[in-house]
Amino acid sequence: MPSPSDLLDPQTLAQAEALGLLARQIVEGPTSGENRSPFHGFSVEFSEHRQYVPGDDLRHLDWKIVGKTDRLYVKRYQQETNYHCQLLLDASNSMRYGEFDTNKMSFARKLTACLAYMVLKQRDHVSLRLFDQNITATIPKTGNMGSMNGILRTLVTAEASGQTRIPLILHEIAAASARRGIIILVSDLFDDEDAILSGIRHLRFAGHEVIVFHTLHSDELQFPFKNPVRFDGLEEALQITIRPGDVRKSYLEEFDLFRRKVREGCERSNCHYVAIDTSKPMHESIGTYLAFRHDMTV
Repeated sequence: MPSPSDLLDPQTLAQAEALGLLARQIVEGPTSGENRSPFHGFSVEFSEHRQYVPGDDLRHLDWKIVGKTDRLYVKRYQQETNYHCQLLLDASNSMRYGEFDTNKMSFARKLTACLAYMVLKQRDHVSLRLFDQNITATIPKTGNMGSMNGILRTLVTAEASGQTRIPLILHEIAAASARRGIIILVSDLFDDEDAILSGIRHLRFAGHEVIVFHTLHSDELQFPFKNPVRFDGLEEALQITIRPGDVRKSYLEEFDLFRRKVREGCERSNCHYVAIDTSKPMHESIGTYLAFRHDMTV
């Protein structure tokens, strides 16, 4: 079993810090697509000053104090607005596929850990839910970097098991979340695609930004098998022995259709879809998305 610190990939974190992975792009309007504007981290009424730290919005620097003291201070406002990022990690049995670092659950643990660290590093709030058919583990909303220890311990001990019910979880989160924020789903999405997309639409209608990290193994993407092979169902009691050459073409067509349907459904809901191949280094896999998200906010 890896140690908790092994979950934090240094290259991914360095890339994210440079680009600002989770810059705010939250929908404030009552329905998706209306009144898009970012939370800036400050409300309207001025309260006091605090010393500038790297990453603060330069628009809030108090230039009068800078001129008098040569020190950087920003104006602090009452009820500074921090967003809440809810991380949803699919811990169902299908996530057990793969060996070593390419194992989907292993990769997803690391990705989720890095995302949690990035949010807390920005002084925002994060919560974590692991699920299969139900929520199996929870880290409540926190803005304290010291909470990373508990997050990492929860992730490093998490095992994939049971069947999944992704749509149910998404609808539950949408119904229970009183305040708009960011919902990040890390999953292979092996469930009913139409029902998953319905859950995403519910989250978007509730005003949340949604990011889907579609986490897949290269075997699932390429179907490289050549010799007769037996496939065992991970979430259903099913076994089937096939000659890969007989089904490879139809499998790839169906799997591509599945991925395209999910991606296009996400796009129609203004939800970010990020394809993940666990055979690729994490910092490479999400690098394009980091750059894309950064470009959205500059």
